[in-house]
Amino acid sequence: MSEEASEVRVDSRWWYWIGVLVVVTVVEIGLGVLLVGAVAATLVSQGQPPTGALVVAVPYLVFALAVRVIFPLAVFRDATAVRDADVEWSPEPWNWALVAVVGFFVPVFDTAVALYYLYRRHRAVGVP
Repeated sequence: MSEEASEVRVDSRWWYWIGVLVVVTVVEIGLGVLLVGAVAATLVSQGQPPTGALVVAVPYLVFALAVRVIFPLAVFRDATAVRDADVEWSPEPWNWALVAVVGFFVPVFDTAVALYYLYRRHRAVGVP
């Protein structure tokens, strides 16, 4: 990162949603492991699936779905702001948005796209 990059200001906070997607994926993995363990333990001990675990999982998964739906828009808006700023990296918003849409249908690909986008943004802008 150059010294100039740390001084560049991009008028966009859409990258927060991109970062939230990464956090959501990490929590989903943890929740998935816990849920599989809870289901297995309850099935072995009681012979029926645990409904209590679903009370926690379902609202979170609805939130995770909303974040994934917002992700292509967030990438498009943030890439537009970065492109319009005077930085060395000029992302193509439509390309990034299309890749983000593909990520919606391919598990974990969206997280890889988000991490790579944030990495490129950080090198050009200094934030995040």
